[in-house]
Amino acid sequence: MATGIAAASAGASPSRTIYACYSDKTHALSYSPKHTCSAGSTLISWNEVGPRGPRGALGPQGPRGAQGALGPQGPQGPQGQQGKRGLRGPPGARGPAGAVAGYTKIMLAQSLPSSQSIVVAHVTPAAAANYAVDAMATVKMGAANDTLRCFDRTVTASKKTKSSTAIAETSANVWQTLATNGILFGGPASPIQEVCKQSGIGTGTVGNAQLTATELSTANGHAASRLKLRNKFAPASRTPGKAPRRAAGSQ
Repeated sequence: MATGIAAASAGASPSRTIYACYSDKTHALSYSPKHTCSAGSTLISWNEVGPRGPRGALGPQGPRGAQGALGPQGPQGPQGQQGKRGLRGPPGARGPAGAVAGYTKIMLAQSLPSSQSIVVAHVTPAAAANYAVDAMATVKMGAANDTLRCFDRTVTASKKTKSSTAIAETSANVWQTLATNGILFGGPASPIQEVCKQSGIGTGTVGNAQLTATELSTANGHAASRLKLRNKFAPASRTPGKAPRRAAGSQ
């Protein structure tokens, strides 16, 4: 019986429906290619493939596989939107104190008529305060036996001397540098001046003059005290009749 069924399956028609004759007497099953049976047999049929059964239960999860190779880098994405502005940070530490106010004046080639006080350099500070004053003038007298003096001072609005430094003088008829310094109170209404005066019969000459005033944070405000000179000029020439050289960097 099993052999007959296998043969019938092998010769199934393209319709995929199998036909057979079932003997009512012997109960034998035989393939019927013509889809008909003789008397005493019953025609039966069935599909070559049965109907799909119900889905089975989900099996257990298998073990995790090995990690795959790293794939290629993808394209760069678009730029994101700008974020919100952050909170304002705390103020920073206070910086070091800046330099105090300073003023410098350089003047060149001036004549000193006899017995006249000539302002050879001057500055007008923006703030009223005590100033350390350094001044120098490279000078030559107009005649032998004359005297040439230089000093620094502050003056009032009416041009009267308010305070002054010690006097530097010379009686040598050669080019030389006279240096003066001290502490003077100056400001917008009290200019600081470097003054030179030729006494005698000749006319003196100032080759160049420089006045520097540096504001002080503290000072006693009394008489001027002597300070260390900061000489910014070349040494004076001692050759009679020869004008002094300008120092490098002078203006």
